[in-house]
Amino acid sequence: RASPDPKAHWAGLTAAIGLVDGMQRVLQLVALVACFAVVSSLSNGVISLDKYTFDKIVGKERPVLVRFDQDYSYGDENDAYEYAAKNATSSEILVASVGISEWGEKENQDLADRFGVKKEDWPRYIFFPKGSKEGVTFSGNKKDTYAILQFIRKQGVWVGLPGCHEKFDELASQFMSSKDKRADIIKQAEKLLAEIKDDKERTSAKFYIAAMRKIEEKGDSFVENESQRLKSMLDKATLKKNKKDEFQTRLNVLSSFNL
Repeated sequence: RASPDPKAHWAGLTAAIGLVDGMQRVLQLVALVACFAVVSSLSNGVISLDKYTFDKIVGKERPVLVRFDQDYSYGDENDAYEYAAKNATSSEILVASVGISEWGEKENQDLADRFGVKKEDWPRYIFFPKGSKEGVTFSGNKKDTYAILQFIRKQGVWVGLPGCHEKFDELASQFMSSKDKRADIIKQAEKLLAEIKDDKERTSAKFYIAAMRKIEEKGDSFVENESQRLKSMLDKATLKKNKKDEFQTRLNVLSSFNL
């Protein structure tokens, strides 16, 4: 029997090592792609939930807004929801989505059934307070980011609309509920304004104080009347972007007086 050729043996060993190395690289690439897939599901601030993870997140330490929708959401409603999620990143609330499949294994259909979500309801948004699985359904305009954020705020969870400040929002709420302390609250707001250095933040802070003074002058109905006026201005197609941003900020600030 002929002895094995050392060169051929070495060549075979080298090829085997190369194959193993190649397989390791493939596995690393697969893992990297998987990581990117997970990150992409979170990149817009929306957490993906399914029947295995839902009860680990909902009803625990943080409030959660959950969207029940088809597997792959798209369009104006999806854009508004994702923008709301981005605006809520500084808040304690988690913004999540349950993708429902109509075909094959009908993934997450059991979750949809559990909360009474039918196909004609898609997308349906349900707010779950911390520690509770009893949800409140959003019934507003699903294409309106600000309507979604306002809905969250009305559930007692602070989210910062563009131009809003948490401390000023608290003062706005106190201002509306404590009519006998309004003069003192305006002084608190002015003191808070003096501590702000950023020009943009100072501008929006001044809107709060101006609104307080107008409410004192014209009554609580000023909030609704002025909000309607600003909304009609925002509907004008000829409105320049800088004015549109200013009016939207003022509208956001006014909404803090109406929670």
